Amino acid sequence: DPEATLRAVRDAGIQTVKQPFFYPGSAEAADWAMSDRIMAAAQDAGVILVPLLDGDPAADYAPPEDIADFAAWAGAFAARYGAQTGAYIIWDEPNLTSHWGLQPVNPPAYAALLSAAAAAIRAADAGAIIVAAPLAPTVETGPGNLSEPLFLRELYEGGAADAFDVLAAKPYGFESS
Repeated sequence: DPEATLRAVRDAGIQTVKQPFFYPGSAEAADWAMSDRIMAAAQDAGVILVPLLDGDPAADYAPPEDIADFAAWAGAFAARYGAQTGAYIIWDEPNLTSHWGLQPVNPPAYAALLSAAAAAIRAADAGAIIVAAPLAPTVETGPGNLSEPLFLRELYEGGAADAFDVLAAKPYGFESS
């Protein structure tokens, strides 16, 4: 029940929440009913949602075969909800094979995805803040998982520097709580 959950979040004093929304496999397949409900519930509760536009968990978060289609979906999301949010997170943990379709991570492919989605979002919501995916803490050097510094270096080399305004981070790591 999103309404009850978001009221409880508000009552706990939390003002902003990251909320995943999953790419449905094509922009045409988007069914906005649940997204509408979640966004309306957040607005009614006075909670700001920061959408995490992510891959389909049923497909192991595989990157989209058609980046332009993912970008069209992200742009449609921004056109629909831009008045309710100011920032958009593009993907989650693309430096882990488990969040990249069980394929070796691919920073240039994520750079292309981020750049295309950012352009589509900004076309629909000129004031949008684009947040690059939070990267999972790891010391691995590939090909399955890639440490944050190595992934970021390749992201910048892939030309994505102008595609995002903020880089998200995950504060947890290894054996620490």
